[in-house]
This record gives sequence, structure tokens and C-alpha cells, in this order.
Amino acid sequence: MMSRAGHGAPSAPILFRLYGEDVWELGTVENLSGTGVLFRARSFLTAETPLEVKLLVPDGTGVIPLRMLCRAEVLRSRRATALDSLVSVRFSAIRIGPAVNPLRSARPY
Repeated sequence: MMSRAGHGAPSAPILFRLYGEDVWELGTVENLSGTGVLFRARSFLTAETPLEVKLLVPDGTGVIPLRMLCRAEVLRSRRATALDSLVSVRFSAIRIGPAVNPLRSARPY
């Protein structure tokens, strides 16, 4: 399923954490492009916050997901509801590799 902008898979899980921290948080992809991602999260993140992001993306054939590990920076964040925020980030470094076992787990790591 493609998003309105034609990139990524809305409602896909995403893991993120503050750069250098140990604890990962779970979010949901709203829109994905080659330069960044818009996702929904419970945390409110301020602009310029450095993050690490993990997610699964299609490999181009739609058959085998690839794992992305990215360094990113928050561009903006706004409260969407009382419980969650929409967070827009720009990738600064991207590493792409095969998913560990896409048939065993839908989690993006």
C-alpha cells in the first residue's frame, strides 16, 4: 500500500531512540521518502533532536523487506492527539541490509 505521496507503507512499524540511548520506542510510519520519514509516536520530540531509526522497507520487488538503520534529525513535531505526536525527521546516514527473518517477525529489527 502506498501513501498519498507515493512513498513507503503507511501503518508500518518504526523503532526510534534518542541518539546514543539504549531504549527503543515504537511508532507508526505515516509517510516514507528517500530523505526522511513522518511517523506517529507517543513521545513529543523537539526540532533538531538527533535520533536513530529502524524500519523495514520493500526491496523494490515487493517480496523481501530490507532493514534500514538510520541516523536522523527531527525537523518538526506536533501533537496529533492527546496521546500521540506526528514527528517528521530527515535522514543523515542510512544503512540498508536484509531483514533478519521477515517470515518470523513483523517487527522492524
